[in-house]
Amino acid sequence: METILPKKTMRELSDTLGEITSCPVSYCQDGQVLISAASGALGAQIPEALAAQNGNLPVAAKNCLYLPVRMDEKIPIGAVGILGDPEEISRLQGLCEKAITIVLKENQIQGNSVRNSHSVMDYCMQALITGTGTGPEYIKSFLSSRHLKHEEKYRILIVCFNERLNPANLVMIDQVVYGVFDRTGSDLYTFRYPNEYVLMLEDGMYRKCLTYFKKLADRNLELLTVAAGQALPPDQMARSYRTALMAYRSLAHRDTNIISYDDLNLELILSAVSNDVREEFSKKNLGVLSDHEKTVLDTYFLHDMSLKETADSLIIHRNTLQYQLDRIHEKTGMDPRRFRDAVVLYLSLLL
Repeated sequence: METILPKKTMRELSDTLGEITSCPVSYCQDGQVLISAASGALGAQIPEALAAQNGNLPVAAKNCLYLPVRMDEKIPIGAVGILGDPEEISRLQGLCEKAITIVLKENQIQGNSVRNSHSVMDYCMQALITGTGTGPEYIKSFLSSRHLKHEEKYRILIVCFNERLNPANLVMIDQVVYGVFDRTGSDLYTFRYPNEYVLMLEDGMYRKCLTYFKKLADRNLELLTVAAGQALPPDQMARSYRTALMAYRSLAHRDTNIISYDDLNLELILSAVSNDVREEFSKKNLGVLSDHEKTVLDTYFLHDMSLKETADSLIIHRNTLQYQLDRIHEKTGMDPRRFRDAVVLYLSLLL
C-alpha cells in the first residue's frame, strides 16, 4: 500500500480536527489505521473508514464518525475517524471539512506538489496576510499574473460568520459569501479557520463594490459581520489584515455589522494598550459588576445614554433601568449618567 500523505501531514490533520471537535482522531487509508488515536491499534482494518474513502461520504460507526479526505477537494485518498457520538460530531462536519482542505493545500505547496491554481491562490493569501509573502518565486509570479502593482493600494476584507451558526448552514454561507467575492472580480480570497472569509481587493474596486458588502451585511444581520482593513501597498497586506481584525472587534460595541478601518477613531488609541493594562483597567472599574450589569451599561452607551431607547432595547421599564444604573453607581462609585464617569466606564467596556 502506498502512503500518499507524509506522516507529518496525517498528524497535523488529526491534531487540527482534534482541536475542533475535542475528540481523539485517527487517520486511515484504504481502511487501515496509519495514525492511531481514535480507532484502535496501528494497522487495524476499519470497514467504515474504507467505506467513507470509497464512497466519498461520511460514514457513522457505533462510536465514531469517518470523514473522507479529498485531494484537490474531490479525489478521496483516505479517511479520518473522529471518536465520539456521530450525531454530535456531524454538527461540526462543515468546519472539519474546511480544516481538512486547508491542511492538505498547505501540504501540497510545501511539498512542491501544487495541483491547481486554487491551491496556489489559497497559499498566497495565507502567506500575504500572515506576513510571510516573500516565499518561493512562484508566489511572486502568481501575484504578478493578477496585475498587482506596488504603487496601487489594496485592502483586506474579512467576512466572519457567527461561530454558533448551525454547521448545516455552512454550505449556504459559502455560496453567498463567495458569490459576492466573485462579483468583485478578484480571485484573491481564502478561508481561515475557524470562521473568516478573507478577500484582497484593490481600493478603488472596494469603493465601487461597497454596495455589495452592505447588502451582504444587511441581509445577514444575525449571521455575518463584514470588516475592511486599511488601504496599503500589496506587500503590506499583513498590516491591512490586522487592521481589519481591529475593525471587526470594534463591532461588539456598535449597532452595525459592517465597518471599515477608516471608521475607527478611539479604537486606534486603545489598540496600542497592552493586554496587562487592559485587564487591570477593566477589572478595576468593572470587576464588581455582574455580567447582566455590564450588558445594561453596554446597551446604555450603545444608545447614546438615552434612557428610553435603552429601556426599550432591554425590554424593561424606564424606572427599572434607573434603579439598575443607581446600583452600578453604588457598586463602582461612578455614575453612568455623569460624563466623566461614563467615559471611564465606556473605556473599561471597550478594553
